[in-house]
Amino acid sequence: MFESCTEVARQRSPEWFAARKSGIGASECATACGTSEYRTALALYREKVGLDEPAEQSEYMRNGLYFENTILRIFRHETGVTLRPRRPPMLRSIQFPWMFCSPDGVTKDGDLVDAKMTTWRMADKWGEPGSDEVPKDILYQMHHQLVVTGRDRVWIPRLVDGQKFACFKVERNERLNSLIIDSEREFWRRVEQEDPPEPDWTHSTTPSLIRGMFGITSGKAHQFSPDAIEWQTEYERWSKVEAGAAAMCDILRARQLKEMGEAEIGLLGDGYCIRRQEQTIKEHTVAEFKKIDVRKVKVPK
Repeated sequence: MFESCTEVARQRSPEWFAARKSGIGASECATACGTSEYRTALALYREKVGLDEPAEQSEYMRNGLYFENTILRIFRHETGVTLRPRRPPMLRSIQFPWMFCSPDGVTKDGDLVDAKMTTWRMADKWGEPGSDEVPKDILYQMHHQLVVTGRDRVWIPRLVDGQKFACFKVERNERLNSLIIDSEREFWRRVEQEDPPEPDWTHSTTPSLIRGMFGITSGKAHQFSPDAIEWQTEYERWSKVEAGAAAMCDILRARQLKEMGEAEIGLLGDGYCIRRQEQTIKEHTVAEFKKIDVRKVKVPK
């Protein structure tokens, strides 16, 4: 189908799901490049090396798959563009073998087509119909596909809340393509060498990711570095500030937890420590569950 890539597997087949583990898909491009607003490179890295299970698809994402063929039919009707009858398989780049993509369709002229469904809450992230003003995650996804296939254009038919249709068009941009290739190459090097990227402490998902990364080795103590002790001072300062306090406290605590690793306590050097302890929660309104309690306490004697 395209000279710059090879066919790997039929979309949504068992072989397709297996192959996704061996490289970076188009929908993962912005995450691997560190520009996604939804996930961080560290979260994707942990998934690729098998430390975490792949994130489950949300109901919204599943519905997007259900509407895909409908959006493509509307696209053909509204634009008069003819699509090739065969749905493209997963494609892997020959030059950059860690890159693969699974386009939704291909036009008679060889342009790519990628259908999108969104909601009115996200509609303001899109620009004028016919332009390339699309959300950054989608922009990176489209250029990743253009790199893999060697094509020059991808059409993005979009449906808002199942009703309002518009079509956008992304043209090949060699400068952005080079940035994507370099960023993904570095990310995949880290995966192959099991060299995790640094956490993005500015990302809203990082604190919850860090909290779930480590188990607890009972009785193990870690002597905090001066930086981690300073984070405690900042944590206590921010905990007294209303605006933005919760998010900043989450980040500062997460930085301490990353330094602690699997230690049960982190020594602050002033007679106090940060202690992690598993608790079992029993309430009448919810099923029994376990949580990790993290707090500052006096060093146990």
